[in-house]
Formats: sequence, structure tokens, C-alpha cells
Amino acid sequence: MESAIEAELAWLNGERDEPSWPPFEREPAHPRHRFGRLERVTEHEDRKPEFYTDHQAAALWLGKAAEVFDAKKPWLRDVAEPYSPWTSVANGSELDESEDVDTTPHEWNEAYFKLLAYCLPGLTIAQVEETALGMILGLPDEASLDVMTIFLRSVDAVYFGDLGLQETQAVHVRTALARRLMETRDWKWQSRDRSTSISARLARRSQSFSSMIMRPWCQRSATCLKRESTVWVPFCLSSAKLCSGGHFYSSR
Repeated sequence: MESAIEAELAWLNGERDEPSWPPFEREPAHPRHRFGRLERVTEHEDRKPEFYTDHQAAALWLGKAAEVFDAKKPWLRDVAEPYSPWTSVANGSELDESEDVDTTPHEWNEAYFKLLAYCLPGLTIAQVEETALGMILGLPDEASLDVMTIFLRSVDAVYFGDLGLQETQAVHVRTALARRLMETRDWKWQSRDRSTSISARLARRSQSFSSMIMRPWCQRSATCLKRESTVWVPFCLSSAKLCSGGHFYSSR
């Protein structure tokens, strides 16, 4: 701790380059059900680690730092990038797609994926894929849907707040996440069900894709309404193509 403080002070005094952000101790996710995979459970999984990261405290700090997030400043990516691998593993990227994660770092996810959304302005679609979408799309179903909800809410805030995210990138994010949603077990099961209802869990996750015109902060802005139409119509057209192979009915 003392050496870290000294390094920060030296940087602030112009005596050295900016120190790297402190790494998190690796924390792999565990599957909710271990049946059928006992041969893959290694001895170290049940040992208490010598060191651990208090990701809840880190989330508290990062959540407070959100007040100074500026989507037009690239330094945010310097904060997000070092913690992408840890976040991915902690949310189950090393598990099979069919396995549900026992617990996820919810508080950290709330803070981190908000930060990640503010990193998107100025990126190309390929960079958006590399920086954010690749990790989210690669998680098991339930974890992917959970972080998708957080991330998309923040992406909407950046786009409709006119903070520099372009229409093409915004539509691409929504379309990629919608495609992932339709690859989940919940969606496939629902697509085979001809009823007029929808499961509560799927409805909760699907709400992230609803029109932002329903948001109170969006109703007060003419600019927001204009941006709503420019992103929502292309997204609906893309989603219609994705959905054309199945049946789905919205709940009443």
C-alpha cells in the first residue's frame, strides 16, 4: 500500500509516468449446479484464496466516480480495460454456455458496465465489439442477460443524452444484444410457446429493448425524441429480420 501511494504522489509531482491501475485477484465464477461436471472441479476451487479483491468496495468507489464520467474523454478506457478480464471471468466466461452462474459481482457489474457504456463514443464498430460486446456476448445465458440489462440502460443514457455515441454504433449494440437474447434458452422456449403470455424473467430482461420514449428524462427533450426515432426504427427493422424465423408474442 505504501509503495502504491508513493507511486501516485510521484506521478502527481511529474516525477514518473502514471502508475497502472491495481489488478484484481482472480475470482472465477462457479456454476449453480455441478451435476455432470465433477470431473472438472479441481482441488483449488474449494480452497480459500490467500488474497482476494473486495469488489464491493471497488464498486462503491467506481459508482461515486461516475459523477465525473465524461464520454468524450478517452481516459475512461484506461480505467475499464484493465478490469475487463476479471469482470468476464467473474461473470462466468470460463463456464459452459448452458451453465448458470451461482453468484455474480452485482454491485461491481452495475458500476463497471455503466463505465463501459461511457467508453463507447469515438469507437468504431470493430472497437465496440472488442471493448464491450465480445465480453457480454460470450457469457453464459443468465449472466449475459443480467449485464446486458445494465449495459444497455447506460448506452441509452449516453446516446440519448447526446454524449457522442453515433447512431450506427447505437443500433449495432442493440442489434447484437437482441441477437444474443434470442439465442438464450428462455427465448427459444418462449418462441415455441403459442400463448399470449411471457415469462416474468424474460419480460424483465426484454424491457431493456423497449422504446426510450417511456423514460421521464427522455420525454422532456425534443432532441431526445429525434434521436429516439433515428435509432429505434433501424433497430426494429433489424430485429424483425432476426425474429422472422420464430414466433413471439408480447405480454398484455
